Amino acid sequence: MVETWHELHRTLQQVDPDELRAIGESVPENLAGTTMLLVRRGSEPVREYVYGATRELERAGTLAGFSATPLEGDAEPELPDTIRAVRHPIIPWRARLNSKSTMEKMRTDVSGMRKSIEAAMPPDSYVSVTIRPQGYFEQSRIRNWVADEHATVEDGNELVSANTMCARVSVGCADDAQARSLTERVGQTMFPLLSNMSSHRSMPRFGLLALSAGLSLAMIPLCVISPVNMRMFLVMEGVVAAFVVVPALLGMLLQARARRIVKDGGSASLFYRIPPHYYGCCLMAAAYVALMLLPVPWWVLPAPMLLTVVCAARWRTRTLWDDIMQYPRRYYWLRRKRKATDADAETKLGNRDPRIFATGYGPQRSTIILAPLTVVGLYTPVGSSGAMKQDLHPVPEILSHDGLYLGKDQTGRDCCIPAGELFGGIAIFGAAGRGKSVLAHGIMQWADLHRDDTSRMDWGPDSRIIDFEMKDDSGVSAMNRFRERNNLRQGRVSYIADPASPCPDLLGMLDGRDARQTAADIATGMQFAFEPGDILNDSLRVITTGMTIAIAVQRHIERNGNPGDGPSDVISRVHQLEPACPGAAQARDQASPIGWCVMALGGSDGQAGSMRALGKVCGALALETQDPDMILAAKAAEQLYGRPDEQGRNRLTNQQILQKTNASLNKVDQFLGCEHMFTSRRARITWEQVLSRPGDYHFVLSDRRRPDGTLCQLPDGMNRKIGKWMMRRLWAAAKRDCQDWKDAGRHTMFVCDELSLLANADDTILREMKDQGRSFGWINVFATQYPTQLPPLLLTSVMGYSTFISFDNTDPDMAARTAQRLTGRDGLDGWDAAAVQNLPLYAAAVRTRAKEQLQPAFIVNVENFDRA
Repeated sequence: MVETWHELHRTLQQVDPDELRAIGESVPENLAGTTMLLVRRGSEPVREYVYGATRELERAGTLAGFSATPLEGDAEPELPDTIRAVRHPIIPWRARLNSKSTMEKMRTDVSGMRKSIEAAMPPDSYVSVTIRPQGYFEQSRIRNWVADEHATVEDGNELVSANTMCARVSVGCADDAQARSLTERVGQTMFPLLSNMSSHRSMPRFGLLALSAGLSLAMIPLCVISPVNMRMFLVMEGVVAAFVVVPALLGMLLQARARRIVKDGGSASLFYRIPPHYYGCCLMAAAYVALMLLPVPWWVLPAPMLLTVVCAARWRTRTLWDDIMQYPRRYYWLRRKRKATDADAETKLGNRDPRIFATGYGPQRSTIILAPLTVVGLYTPVGSSGAMKQDLHPVPEILSHDGLYLGKDQTGRDCCIPAGELFGGIAIFGAAGRGKSVLAHGIMQWADLHRDDTSRMDWGPDSRIIDFEMKDDSGVSAMNRFRERNNLRQGRVSYIADPASPCPDLLGMLDGRDARQTAADIATGMQFAFEPGDILNDSLRVITTGMTIAIAVQRHIERNGNPGDGPSDVISRVHQLEPACPGAAQARDQASPIGWCVMALGGSDGQAGSMRALGKVCGALALETQDPDMILAAKAAEQLYGRPDEQGRNRLTNQQILQKTNASLNKVDQFLGCEHMFTSRRARITWEQVLSRPGDYHFVLSDRRRPDGTLCQLPDGMNRKIGKWMMRRLWAAAKRDCQDWKDAGRHTMFVCDELSLLANADDTILREMKDQGRSFGWINVFATQYPTQLPPLLLTSVMGYSTFISFDNTDPDMAARTAQRLTGRDGLDGWDAAAVQNLPLYAAAVRTRAKEQLQPAFIVNVENFDRA
């Protein structure tokens, strides 16, 4: 089976500690050979990864309550760059095995071990655990060690039970002091029955380098002095024999004395036992001396030296992964023994066991023994093993067949929303990064695929999708990939922040109305775009008056053209009024009605002089051309600047006019930072055109990075104002042009990935979309991660949509309100605030209707609709 890295998350099938102890014996066999990696980057929460076979991890997760998601592209987890010190736990010689009663085991919270490890991890650190089954000889040695430590037969000890694993632990931190402390704490947490724990600096790939270097150094004397004569050989072998015989005889004598003392009830400490490794070293020394009898040629020397060079190069290219993926080592030498103490002589039955040696630690000292329950507690993500058990919420049978596909429930059945319930609206709540936008893309994908096989009363071919992308343009890329895979026509995209992209006609210049009506609609749109109270009656009238002048001037210039690179006819006339209007010569042509309105309100170059001159030019052009728009502009100029008296003098001073226009100018001036979207070159899209043509339309109100790397941005907060202004004009067009569309089989799906950016205290339009939209063939699909920022009446309206979907929500009040929307039995069906807050990643609670009846809420694992 192919092994790869997976990210672990807790699943819906939560298990409490008692259940976890019951299934603990069965889980480790599916985890054998895997590597678990806990990574903390900076102050971020710990993330868990496991390297292993997907099928085996799924089997283990089904029992233990976690899911394993393979990393995309077989990628490796990202480790912190600041890790410099790597260590692993090692069992010290002085360590002794303690015991725990059966009642203590039953009271143990197995999730506490994992929580302790994560709590101990400092910023920029990792902890990895690689496990394997016990070997044949290890099992007997571990059993003997446990029995000897406890001075009794310990068949019921968890360390000798089935599926007990051997593990190697690796710990990495930014500095060595942190690594040493964390390594000992982690080792003690995983092996709490051991009295002591030490740490050792990890040096992967160093063993072969040391062996090859030692072999190279040993070959040099062989090549220099071999062959030696028999006398020299016997002398050297005698020295080696002395190093064996003398310590052995002395040790035997001291051991015999110690046995007599212990047998008589005394306590002996003056004795020792030669470790088996010592005899092994002496045996290799004797073999080395024997090789000196042979004539060793010089040409054999380059081979170990070349091996040393290769090992040195290999050592230099080592990475953290060499230590993380290190397999637990095995101990193949003779079993260890240690000096027995007085405590070792005591048995549980009260008798004394007169012995001078006890069995030492069975496996390799860098290999830790993990009981089955310990393995489960380590691998199960925090919050899963000790969390409240999540009740099963399967999809009702009626919602498991046809309709808008969302994903699969806990039992593996499809979860769908009936197409006939789309007109009731779809509301999607949840915290950031949970999958709201992905689900919104899935809804649009369904709408694209099923235009031809869905009833015209529910969707059908005469339908259009209008998508407001408020956060980023990733949805456009995902939808384009989807359409390309399915051979569908690409959607039309308008990047509001990109001056090169066409955009909607927000000012209504193409609506065919006169300047005064157009200006009034613009002023009302601006009032809606700002928060209530920002633009009141006086400011509204001033903006309307200024915009009337701006619309008339813009249309005059567009009709008469601009002669080459010189100023327009209007600006030329303004410059000629410099003597009468000081500052008029500084006036410049404007790119859009927004710029002309700023000039009319005294906010451009020349200020009062430019605006008075502009008003006089409008009056002159009205007389010359008899243009209705220019006549309205001339009247607007008289209202704004005042009619001259009988002597031709201004009734209002410049200061009075600027004071009158100042508040309105501040509001209009905010749109000057994105004036490019109000120019006739860009503002070519009308909502009438969009609504009359079936298809997909994406309006991206976020920043946009072009293929050449250029970043296009709107001023701060402007995406919110522009979005609300666009929505207002869209809904006005829908009310005007979409009467009785549903009965005619014509439909519009309006999608927004962040509703809070479109909402303000005046929530009339959004509520009208829900209450009146059905007859217009209108379908709302709204997602938000900030439901508490919605006005109270709007929040109530959105939560009352026919289909309500919620990912996990960390806000207690919002979670409680969401649970009230999901429950059908006042919480007795398991839907409470905790159930909403504990929803796993990419899982959502759904409640919708079918056949005019509200169905029970269910949990769906949302499909990844954005996959490449």
